[in-house]
Amino acid sequence: MSVKIRRFAVLTGIVAALLLAAGVVVQQIYDKESPETIVKLFAAEPKEPSPSLTFALSQEGYEAIEGQTYEVSLEEWGKSTFVTAKREDGRAHTALFLADGTGHITYRFPEFYGNERGSLEGIRALDFRDANHDGLTDVILIAEYVSGVGEEGADSFPIASVYLRDGQKFRSLPMLDMQLNETGQNESIDVVLANVEARLFRTSAPSAAN
Repeated sequence: MSVKIRRFAVLTGIVAALLLAAGVVVQQIYDKESPETIVKLFAAEPKEPSPSLTFALSQEGYEAIEGQTYEVSLEEWGKSTFVTAKREDGRAHTALFLADGTGHITYRFPEFYGNERGSLEGIRALDFRDANHDGLTDVILIAEYVSGVGEEGADSFPIASVYLRDGQKFRSLPMLDMQLNETGQNESIDVVLANVEARLFRTSAPSAAN
């Protein structure tokens, strides 16, 4: 990697960290020949779901969560709409979808890890980046859930889940999600990402307090 490219990668990494700290959803596009090299960085802007997308979600039993619909660029799908939706059936569940420009749902992500662990309260953080260094965009979502049980049933807690690209689909890693959430390594995107890298590449991971 040239010095110029290395400096650009460092700079974009700093910018990404600042945007994340400000609560901005960030997408990083990587060089497939050099997966650790960021070639494009932009803040994903939230948008209103189109009427056709709203209808398509309703046919699935879901509605878009306010402020959680984004335009993204994904390697196999190109420009797409990413939407985090919810369904109420006694308790709130969440699901992730991709749609094309006409509002047609083109992909539904695997079941979110937190759906069997309480009721959805909201979305804490969302990030699009290459978590496993294969040059493809992955998705990290941290949602807030409540158990609804006992004296602390109304206290929200984070649930994180990681979706890795696998060709024209995303795959979840239930064991990884379980480890992240049961050890408290789910408080922020940076903590989740550091622990994902540590577990996938067997490096030293920081604790949630760091």
